[in-house]
Amino acid sequence: MRQMLSPYTFSAPESGAVTLKAKPREACRAGAVLAHIQPGSGAASEVRAPVDGTVLGWDVADHATVSAGQPLGRISPSEDQVWEALRGLYLVGGAEDLEAVRKFARGGDGISARVKQQAAMTAGAIENRIGSRQAPS
Repeated sequence: MRQMLSPYTFSAPESGAVTLKAKPREACRAGAVLAHIQPGSGAASEVRAPVDGTVLGWDVADHATVSAGQPLGRISPSEDQVWEALRGLYLVGGAEDLEAVRKFARGGDGISARVKQQAAMTAGAIENRIGSRQAPS
């Protein structure tokens, strides 16, 4: 669930010349076309968003030649995805999840009040769980 709080890096499905279709800071839904890749021969392939979110940026320039598997860009998680991950971590999160959760609890960077509040509650629940495990019997 912690990975659901982090940006997702998407890669080129094949080698060829990439044409960028989405702009940085543009919201996208899973399945939206982000780019096209034109191989040396044959039809162009589409690079589609694997998750809902916002395009954070591109790691390649428009019309650059890319290799299969090369990272193309990053998508930040959607608010709904963050919300659901925080709800899950509220129930089962551990010490290893705290820093990722606290990042949302601090707010900023377009984090809504709703997500900020859920993150604070999640951090509190994790801290209580950690504290109860460490308390002497």
